Parts: sequence; structure tokens; C-alpha cells
Amino acid sequence: AADEGDAMQRRDAQDAVQAVVRALPDSERALVVLHYYSGLSKTEIAEVLDVPRTTVQSRMASALTALRARLGAGGFAALSPVVEATMRGTPDAVVPPRLGRRLA
Repeated sequence: AADEGDAMQRRDAQDAVQAVVRALPDSERALVVLHYYSGLSKTEIAEVLDVPRTTVQSRMASALTALRARLGAGGFAALSPVVEATMRGTPDAVVPPRLGRRLA
């Protein structure tokens, strides 16, 4: 029963994080998806998006700040410290349509 409870908590956390990720602007969501869900480094993301690495870093910091704030506002403040690990452990991510076309 404890394993089921843990799995349910993990799914709830993943659902909450995905909802917040989906609410990000496309430009920030693209970075989060590429880095945390697809495993690309910031340098690789810069190459894919054809922007400077420093731009990726600053936008990523902004996206993470927004994610944490939205989680807190949605009653999921406890996820804030583990948001990055939660994203890495979530199998499916919502890729912005333009990014999906660009990566294809």
C-alpha cells in the first residue's frame, strides 16, 4: 500500500509540474522540454535554437523561477525544491508545436 501511495504522489507531482510547464510561454517551455525531458545540454539547446548559450541560461533561469512561482501559487510549493528532478523523472512532455516542427 505504501508503494501505491508513493506512486500516486509521484504521478500527482508529475501532473502538477506538467500543467505548469504547459502554461509557460513557448520560448521558455521549449527550453525546459529540451533540457529536462529530452536531456539536451544548454550548449546543444543553443545550437538547436540558434541562440547564444548565455541566452539559453538566462531564459532557463527565468523559466525555472516562473515554474516555482506557479507551483507555489497552485498549492504545490512543496514541489518547488524538487521541480527539476520531477521533470527529469516524467516520461512525457508537451513540446510546443513550432519546436516540434523545427526539431523534425
